[in-house]
Amino acid sequence: MMYHDTYWNMGIMWVIWLPIMVFCFIFLFRFFVKSNTNTFSEKESPLEILKRRYANGELSTAEFEERKKILGDN
Repeated sequence: MMYHDTYWNMGIMWVIWLPIMVFCFIFLFRFFVKSNTNTFSEKESPLEILKRRYANGELSTAEFEERKKILGDN
């Protein structure tokens, strides 16, 4: 009977520890994936994109002002 109890206890331990390990793995995976995402992945407004492109030097001042007027922000 002693061996039967030992195997039963080992089975119960797997039932308890396996979900805990899976939860920890999922938590750590999401934490590290979220920390490596691009900072611009959130929805940016068109004006924010325009300002970012102007700040990066992709647009001249004239292009920036023209596109800003088109967007309707004076």
